[in-house]
Amino acid sequence: NNITRQEPFTRPDVDLYTGEWMGAVLGKVSEWIRLDSIHDRVRSNAEEAFFQELAYAAHLSLRAAVVTAPIGGPSGGIANFGSCLNAALLRFPTLQIWLRLPVRVPDSFPSSRVKDGDTWELWNALRCMCDSHPNLGVALEVGALLPTAPGVLERWTAEPLHLMLLSTSAFQMNRHSFPVLSKPHQAFVKAAFRYQPQLAICHRLPPKILETQTVTRGYRLYIDYIAHMFGKQPVPSPQEQFCAKYHDVLIAPPKLLAPQQLRANSHVDAPRLIPALTLAAVEHDTAKYECYTNALHQSFVDRAAAAAGSVKGGLVVLALGGARGGMVNAVIEASKRPGAAALVAIHVVEMNPMAVQTLRSCAANNKEWSCVQVHQGRGFNAERSVGRKQVDVCVTDLLGALGDDELLPEWLETMAAAFKDDVVCIPSKFESFLAPLSSDALHTSLRDASFCARSTSDHPFDSPYIVCINRGSHVAPAQQCFSFSLPASSSSLSSSSSSSSAEKPSYSQQRSLTFNVSESRVLHGFAGYFEAVLYKDLTFSTRPEATQTAGAGGPSQFALYFPLRAPVYLVHDTECTFELWRRSESARVWYEWAVTAPEITALHNVMGHSFSMTTSAFLPHLPQLW
Repeated sequence: NNITRQEPFTRPDVDLYTGEWMGAVLGKVSEWIRLDSIHDRVRSNAEEAFFQELAYAAHLSLRAAVVTAPIGGPSGGIANFGSCLNAALLRFPTLQIWLRLPVRVPDSFPSSRVKDGDTWELWNALRCMCDSHPNLGVALEVGALLPTAPGVLERWTAEPLHLMLLSTSAFQMNRHSFPVLSKPHQAFVKAAFRYQPQLAICHRLPPKILETQTVTRGYRLYIDYIAHMFGKQPVPSPQEQFCAKYHDVLIAPPKLLAPQQLRANSHVDAPRLIPALTLAAVEHDTAKYECYTNALHQSFVDRAAAAAGSVKGGLVVLALGGARGGMVNAVIEASKRPGAAALVAIHVVEMNPMAVQTLRSCAANNKEWSCVQVHQGRGFNAERSVGRKQVDVCVTDLLGALGDDELLPEWLETMAAAFKDDVVCIPSKFESFLAPLSSDALHTSLRDASFCARSTSDHPFDSPYIVCINRGSHVAPAQQCFSFSLPASSSSLSSSSSSSSAEKPSYSQQRSLTFNVSESRVLHGFAGYFEAVLYKDLTFSTRPEATQTAGAGGPSQFALYFPLRAPVYLVHDTECTFELWRRSESARVWYEWAVTAPEITALHNVMGHSFSMTTSAFLPHLPQLW
């Protein structure tokens, strides 16, 4: 017979205000509940208690409930546990479920599900059974043991880490009898601060502390130590604070549309114009402009030395992409430095008609801009507006996130008639780099119904995205992909793969990249970066490996993310092959990509059906719209 209990099984919800339940309390499912039990009666009772406790957590409007993952003991496998997780995520859509997993299981612990003490594989199996549900997260317990193999801890940075449980066993006693973390533990916890998980102390206090402290005061020692670690973090710079607003935010790259397309579809291009907020991010990138200023100054000095002893006027500079004047100020600053040649004119070409108004206002009200002429980029004719073979230096920062995703090679080709034979292009060369990326956050964002609803594409996984990657990690180091050269001779602007015999250079390229995977990971896509040679040995790079060098990119330099519709599981010590095409046809340019090893995925963005860029936006024979 069923036995029913009339007395309350827990405290009433009126003990706390609703806001306190929501913001200050996390639920914890009882650890005696064994959804994976081999006994039918035990498993049935566990399921009933499991859903009852989660129902009450949802009734209290708790943010999340912590569920301990089955690691050891007699078990019928994780199938029933995963089934109950799926049902709970469906029944309680406002409640998040965080799986509690130790970062490492002791070698002596009997478990058939955990190999070499690594619990990531168990998490990945349960995550796959739940189809990467957005309400499923990780509550990672850090004990005395940490994985020693390289790259194992880094895998957790790509997962939805919401809670970090620090066991008292992870601490050591210093000479003053205060708990402290070892150097490896400190490094891991400090790295986790970047993802802003909630922190908690778990397990009992050691006897040495209980000898001198009460229980409350004893736990306070641990909390004070973690607070001390958090307070010792370096203060983020204004650039980093600005960049934090864009962490893991997917931004569709702007599409260049022809003027006639704008007239017919003005509602499409209006939100694609770069807003003032993004232009402000570009201005915050002082490191980039310093690199460009140094390159410009060196080129001006060389020009002055080459013209010594001969009658020659000043320099004519063409700046492609004026934004709100940052590049123009860099040109003017470089001309003021010692040894630089004098300026005659600076021609600024800007595609954004809203930014053109700002540039024209600066030219009218700033005395230092007296030699500046501002041109609207749509329909700009360099030979007619600047003059044939008049440009000494052409400078641009229209490198986008991958280097060529703002169609710089195609645009420079239309300017060739205005270049002198010995024109200096800054940058003179740039290369794109790709790295395999594991990021559950980005993949979940693309699957999210709200994102798909506001996406301009019917196939959100068939479009690349500009993103500042925070919750993600590279599966393998980045490799060089495309390469474009902008030589000093204006008669031949060509890519590294174009044929010299062709009458018109082709900028279509294809690369096959093979990456070595050392640890088991889940591949969600590829992150693209670039490295540019500005002038001679002066470079600028957005590669993560270059973040500590003088030519590293700043906050306005994000990655270009190529997503995969279905994540690919990569076994350790295997190879991953990625194919990327940059295709051009008529007046369109687009990317296509696919994984061909260890498994073959569908080809993304075939014929540019979801995303493409229109080169006719800057062809000179088209009429201007603005």
